Amino acid sequence: MNAAMYRLRLSSDSGDSPTDAGASSLLRGERHALAQLVAGEPLEQVLEQLVRAVEEAAPGMQSQIMLVTPDGAQLAHGAAHGLPQELRVAMRPCPIGPTGLCPAVAAFLHEVVIATDLASDIRCANQAQTALSHGFKACWCVPIHGANRKVEGVFVNWFREPRPPTQRERDVVEFVRNTAALAIERHETDRSLRESEDHYRHAVNLNPQVAWTSRIDGQLDYVGKRWVDWTGTSGLGTSWVEAIHPDDLQRTLETWNQSFNSGQAYDIEHRVKLVDGHYHWMRSRALPRLDDEGKIVKWYGATEDIDERKRTEQALREREAELSALNDSLGSEVLARTHELTELTRHLQVAQEEERSRVARELHDELGALFTAAKFDVARLKSRLGPLSPELAQRFAHFIEMLDKGIDLKRRIIEDLRPSALSSLGLVAALEILASEHMRAYGTEVRCQLSHLKLKPAAELTIYRLVQEALTNVATYAHATQVTVILVQEGDADVIVSVTDNGVGFDASTNRISMHGLMGMHYRVEAQGGALYVNSGPTEGTCISARLPLG
Repeated sequence: MNAAMYRLRLSSDSGDSPTDAGASSLLRGERHALAQLVAGEPLEQVLEQLVRAVEEAAPGMQSQIMLVTPDGAQLAHGAAHGLPQELRVAMRPCPIGPTGLCPAVAAFLHEVVIATDLASDIRCANQAQTALSHGFKACWCVPIHGANRKVEGVFVNWFREPRPPTQRERDVVEFVRNTAALAIERHETDRSLRESEDHYRHAVNLNPQVAWTSRIDGQLDYVGKRWVDWTGTSGLGTSWVEAIHPDDLQRTLETWNQSFNSGQAYDIEHRVKLVDGHYHWMRSRALPRLDDEGKIVKWYGATEDIDERKRTEQALREREAELSALNDSLGSEVLARTHELTELTRHLQVAQEEERSRVARELHDELGALFTAAKFDVARLKSRLGPLSPELAQRFAHFIEMLDKGIDLKRRIIEDLRPSALSSLGLVAALEILASEHMRAYGTEVRCQLSHLKLKPAAELTIYRLVQEALTNVATYAHATQVTVILVQEGDADVIVSVTDNGVGFDASTNRISMHGLMGMHYRVEAQGGALYVNSGPTEGTCISARLPLG
């Protein structure tokens, strides 16, 4: 006789209404529930038997059992012998938490919750009205603990008068609580087992791979159902050989025998004949299971249909071959077009310089003659007029000043079009003059570190134009206070020219500043067989440099 049963007898002897007959009835009810559990009857019937036994042993109490849902978030109805349906419905849903319905609080706290007066207990406000309407005025909730103290459900006991449970009622519920936990755990175990079996069955039957096993003699003793669907044969024993493509059969058998004899993994791709007569590429793999002594006791394998993958791979190979041929053709075409564009760029640059020279000559000859004649006419007119009034003298002075500015502008335009200093004084002198004019025009300090080098006229003109364009960019965008121009020889074959400023800089990856100017420099340098480099960053200044062949 367990401790709870002993307490029941003591409660009977002490004057509580139940007698030993009630304890015996409770014991019979528990045994009946256990018998139902062993027989595999539904959980609800087992719990219903326990609830009925509790109510017979404790007549002043109506009970129900609520179960924790699989997700552990709520309580659901489990069993209730005589509890009104409306009250059962009012208990759903029952989210487990620190507030709400009494059973939910008991499940959350893992401890007994007693509401001796539903009308005044704020924990039971959500259920009080419905319970009171059916004559229930108190509630006592006892968690049902399973393995590892996990709450599997809650015994919910109702009283028709405000009061706590008696000692006998506590003993009655305690007596059957473990049986209820056992029934719930058994139910969960059976459900998990059924789910596991169902999962395994579907995993095998619905898996795109065919599972198979082989005995230590090499005979297949299990083959998944999908093999029958594929080939129309069982695949057992050595019958699987009949489905292998004749061209793949010898290779397949040799690979299987080698793995079988050595214990190494089996892995092969071969063609298998399907029921419609077509062949599909399959991949078969297997590994041995060893005993404690390292001896093979079983082979476990799987075969999967890889026909679509093989067809895709073949299509990709063919496409790659086409793309490779097209790429080779495009590469040749790009090289040819690049050469043509380079020649065209060189031709355009030569034509541009020739046009600049022509325009410079015309400006020098035509416009220069006009300015010279105008100055002579003004001087002649001034001498013939004799003494001039102050206003007229001022007018003549202003007119002569404007002519001088026009002549200076003409000279600068001609120099931009055709740097005469480059042909008459050389590259170094021309760059120094260019730097001096930039300082005079913009007030920016320009430092020059220039080496006298022997270069081709085309290379000298390229360097001059690069520096000229770079200084124009500095004046337009950089807001620099200092610029450094360097011209040096590097090694035996290269010349380096660079223009560096301390201006605002820019993000060189965007090419947002003077895009056309930079492209012009790039094409001009590339046409001479060189390379252009631009290094810059916000607030870091800019360095434009070029490497050109010396010869």
